[in-house]
Amino acid sequence: MKSKILIYLLPLAFLCFSIYGFVNQDDPKNDSYTIVQSDQVTLDDKHSSRPIINQSDTTPPAGFPYPRVFNWNYSTIPNVSGGTVGAIRFNNKFYLNRWNLVAPVNATNYRYNADGTGGGPGTRADSNTAYNAGTGAIRDLTIAPDGSGQNYLWGGSAGTILYKMDSLLNRVASYTHTGASYRAIAWDRNRKGFWSCNFAGNIVCRDTAGVVKGTVINSLPAKYGLGFDSSSVADSAFLWVWEQGPGGAASTTNILHKFNLATGTEVRTYTFTLSGAAVGIAGGAEVQVIGTKVYLFLNFQNQAVIGYDLTPSVSLSLIVTARFEGPFISATNFNDSVTIQLRNSTAPFAIVDSDTKVLSPTGTALFNFEQAQPGSYYIVVRSRFGIETWSANPIVFPTTTSYDFTTGVGQAFGSNMRLISGTATIYVGDVNQDGIVDGSDGAAVDNDAFNFAPGFGNTDLNWDGVVDGSDAIYTDNNSANFVGVIRP
Repeated sequence: MKSKILIYLLPLAFLCFSIYGFVNQDDPKNDSYTIVQSDQVTLDDKHSSRPIINQSDTTPPAGFPYPRVFNWNYSTIPNVSGGTVGAIRFNNKFYLNRWNLVAPVNATNYRYNADGTGGGPGTRADSNTAYNAGTGAIRDLTIAPDGSGQNYLWGGSAGTILYKMDSLLNRVASYTHTGASYRAIAWDRNRKGFWSCNFAGNIVCRDTAGVVKGTVINSLPAKYGLGFDSSSVADSAFLWVWEQGPGGAASTTNILHKFNLATGTEVRTYTFTLSGAAVGIAGGAEVQVIGTKVYLFLNFQNQAVIGYDLTPSVSLSLIVTARFEGPFISATNFNDSVTIQLRNSTAPFAIVDSDTKVLSPTGTALFNFEQAQPGSYYIVVRSRFGIETWSANPIVFPTTTSYDFTTGVGQAFGSNMRLISGTATIYVGDVNQDGIVDGSDGAAVDNDAFNFAPGFGNTDLNWDGVVDGSDAIYTDNNSANFVGVIRP
């Protein structure tokens, strides 16, 4: 009789144990790194069950220099607070993409109109319940153009595949890069590549062909969001890294790091205190220029998206219009960054200030200068393959002014431009930026053409996406004509 009772009781006990184990599994809302209680730290996805606590704000460190422009708390919105990590604005909408695949919402992205307080998320626009071809799982997001110049959203699911997605996060294309890890991601418009990393490991910049463009060596163990910034400080480029603090799923802090990309060194660290253990651990991040403002957007997972104003204080502003002979002839848009320097009007013509921006399709951009005061300055245009070109004369700056290099070659010092169909254009072909177009520049173009190097770099002189004989025409002609910098 006892044996029969045991036969019936054992399956029942096993069932109870299974149910107990199931209901005590961590609820997959927070995507955090795992700390193993041993001598080693294991980095992996962590499914953590934490109560949704209504948090008014996280606490930035004392002396944090950037004002908060909005704090959108979404911790009480059903489903949206169940695994979203997005912190990006695209086409005037904010994206809250779920990293996890949990029924009944599964691979869902929520879009919110930028009509909230301070331009933050406000009313819900729509949702896509099968984003990224129904697989979802995207972590951090960034915005970047493809070869046509059209902007797309890009991200990864903490693996080796980089996904290209449209404005609804529908998958358009994918690129597999051995050794890469696309959890955190940021587009670098200067290098024409994507910085990316997993929780641990170095941050590496690759283009869509998988070519490595740069590496930031670091030992940070819990990176989640990245933001590329070449707008908050003149003539400088930084990478912001949004990291979960020590403690893994029980972390009570997030850490914001700022790396100087010229040196690879960390220049600033800010620690944000959370309102409870794992309440709002670091999610995605992005730095975006919207209008005349520079914003840092940070996601606190399942809690809030907060925007900070990185806009530098502006002393002088300058609207510059400039075109380049290669892209102008090929009728392609030169959607690349250009640096404008303000130099003293007297010898030795020292650099007073500079700013870097991407020119519009018509060759125009607004440049802001923090250090320069009202006065007279030469305007100098520098680019990745153009001849350094100076304004014909010093220009008087009140606070805001404009200068159009395209109205005639006489706008440049020494008339050092080429007139094409009535438009003055800047000479191209100075591939190595040594101030003259010569055989060394031609050799660089020839080598890249022979090796089928990708376009939109220093040797793609007509900006058509291919390095070939049409680019070599410019180095041949301009070297034969002794084209070089002409300065005062």
